[in-house]
Amino acid sequence: MARLVDNGDGTVYDTKTKLTWQQTPPAARLTWEQAKSYASKEKLADGGWRVPSVLELDSLDNLTKRDKDLLEVYEDWFWSSTLFQGGSSYAWFVNFLIGYSNYSLIINHGRVRCVR
Repeated sequence: MARLVDNGDGTVYDTKTKLTWQQTPPAARLTWEQAKSYASKEKLADGGWRVPSVLELDSLDNLTKRDKDLLEVYEDWFWSSTLFQGGSSYAWFVNFLIGYSNYSLIINHGRVRCVR
């Protein structure tokens, strides 16, 4: 069984994590707050979209390298919903170019890939 399944509606289903991902993220770079707002307003499929946790987002790292035909890849970093423990001015992200997680000031601009 394939790990990722194209739902044919702009979304991809991960059979292992049971998560549905936005197939093509917006090209715009957003602050963390803008990313959260974008996700809550996203109208793909049936709604219910959000910014993924750092663990959920990290689960895509190897998949984006293997399944580029199903998940459009930007070699950039993507926001997670996970705030850094050191303070609410920082949130975790996953860098898909280099393949690591780190944190950044929430006022910086990164990409977002919605999940539900």
